Amino acid sequence: MIKNIPNKYTSKMLLAAIDEIHGGTYDFLYLPIDFKNKCNVGYAFINMVSPSHIISFYKAFNGKKWEKFNSEKVASLAYARIQGKAALVTHFQNSSLMNEDKRCRPILFHSEGQETGDQEPFLSSNLNIFIRQPDGSYSGDSLDSLKGNLDEKPDNS
Repeated sequence: MIKNIPNKYTSKMLLAAIDEIHGGTYDFLYLPIDFKNKCNVGYAFINMVSPSHIISFYKAFNGKKWEKFNSEKVASLAYARIQGKAALVTHFQNSSLMNEDKRCRPILFHSEGQETGDQEPFLSSNLNIFIRQPDGSYSGDSLDSLKGNLDEKPDNS
């Protein structure tokens, strides 16, 4: 867990800071957002692929000031209550935040092979969630919608 993140940091900014040295060493990142003020809440959850990556990550971030926004905040690292990618996915996949904008959801990354460090889809456990849009179309987290081919609409009878 990364604490004392300046509230104006976005997931993209945090990823850029981490990836300078530690790209491909983590497989989960979630920067919670306060939906009312559209800023992060000051902490993030990160899961390192291997315990061996924790020490170098700790040395690089713990006790360091953040570079953007002239913030006086100093990063602090701690172990989170939930550990491991599988446990984090299980915890968040049924969360109401999975119905929010994708930029506000946890981010998963491949941790093996040639795709190491690349984003992977985070599907909610219910693959039949459809949201009616103002124009009458439907969108959702079905496998078809991820492919951009939402051919069938749910039966509303």
